[in-house]
Amino acid sequence: MTCRLGLLARWALALGVASAVLSGCKSEAHTQSAPPPEVSVIEVKPGPVTVYNEYVAQTQAPDTIEIRAQVTGLLERQAFADGARVKKGDLLYVIDQRPFEAQAAQAKAGLAQAEANLVNAKQNLARNARLIAEKAVSQQDYDTAVAQERASTAVVEAQRALLRNTELNLEFATIRASRDGFMSSSQVKPGALITAQQTLLTTLYSSDPMWAYFSLSEDRFLELQKTGQQPDQATPFRIRLADGTQYALTGRLDFVDAALDQKSGCSCASSSRRSTARRRFASRSRRCRSCREPRRCTWWRPATRSSRGRS
Repeated sequence: MTCRLGLLARWALALGVASAVLSGCKSEAHTQSAPPPEVSVIEVKPGPVTVYNEYVAQTQAPDTIEIRAQVTGLLERQAFADGARVKKGDLLYVIDQRPFEAQAAQAKAGLAQAEANLVNAKQNLARNARLIAEKAVSQQDYDTAVAQERASTAVVEAQRALLRNTELNLEFATIRASRDGFMSSSQVKPGALITAQQTLLTTLYSSDPMWAYFSLSEDRFLELQKTGQQPDQATPFRIRLADGTQYALTGRLDFVDAALDQKSGCSCASSSRRSTARRRFASRSRRCRSCREPRRCTWWRPATRSSRGRS
């Protein structure tokens, strides 16, 4: 019995020593795995900061031209690609010209007949003029000859006007761009019936210059008046595109509307800019910003990631 108790005591002592050794190892490993915390330091210093006003703007083309035909007929051909850039005078559409060519030929024939009748009337008048001097014809015959010559002259003028009208219709069957710009999508396809001055074919948008409309709040306008500043053409405006990039060219302020919008309480303003890059800005939302005022002594810290602070 005594031997068993001694054996158990030795086993208990051995287990206790092993547990103490393992506990010490874990504690030492835990203490070594915890690194000291890192602290970032940013130097804050005074410097000039420019404050900007940013507005949500809507760009528009100064000239938005609806292309409509001036004659009725079947559309024969579309000469441009949807969305393509065109120059003034470029061919856009061709309407079937055969009916107008036939009308022009008929008008030419009518003019030739009227000119022949005029020649005959002039000869008859000259003959009656000699006979009336000799008392060989009556005054009534002479007056009739004069009236026929004048009527034949009027018919010739009418036929010339009719021929000019048919030539215009033949010219209108070919539709060309009235200025440089970008084409919208075509609303009709070849083979469709075009009604004169009614059927909308497409829309032509100018690209240089362009306008950017934005709303100026009444509070901001009053703030400008109190500080003695007035929006003028010397204030530069820049456009930020949808992808966050800034458009290269600056614009200038064209006007500030005298009336306020009753719903929003804002005044409409317009900024114009050149578009030498020939980019398509017709009816798209942009962000327009202008320099508000320079702060000469403002505390600021360098931008880290996307954060920036000042006080």
